[in-house]
Amino acid sequence: MALATGWFGVKVRNVVAFGVKIRWAPDEVPKLHALARQPAKLFDAREQAIERYLKVSGLFGLVYPSSPSAQSGVRELGDKWRLAADPMINAAAGPELAPLVRAIQCRLSLAAGSEYPMVNAQDMAPYDAKAGILEGAGHNVQVEKPAELWQWIRKELE
Repeated sequence: MALATGWFGVKVRNVVAFGVKIRWAPDEVPKLHALARQPAKLFDAREQAIERYLKVSGLFGLVYPSSPSAQSGVRELGDKWRLAADPMINAAAGPELAPLVRAIQCRLSLAAGSEYPMVNAQDMAPYDAKAGILEGAGHNVQVEKPAELWQWIRKELE
């Protein structure tokens, strides 16, 4: 979305985004910002780190721990294991979406899974009156319903 504002000299024709958290509880942002400043948690065993990765990414039960996707979510650090993601990703929590959307210089299409508790059609309506809902999908619609997501993206790009 930020690239679509023109602020960075990039020409963007369409933005399609799914699962974008729009509404933040008052205590969520400070907690996530504090988490961003913490060092990465270390695990004694690779399996422990993979299990944590699958849980925090919403992939637990969707992806086998032995899969390349699960394996790519962790990194070895000496004799310990950690999540591959930098804890600073949590610092991205909480920006007001409205100013960014107002600055976008192209069409914006939003969607979310019907089972995703962090965003729904009502949340997305002020930004995309025709926001898509992918039935039966949760947080990781790209894993849970990849064919349906691709159909939605193709339709939005027409």
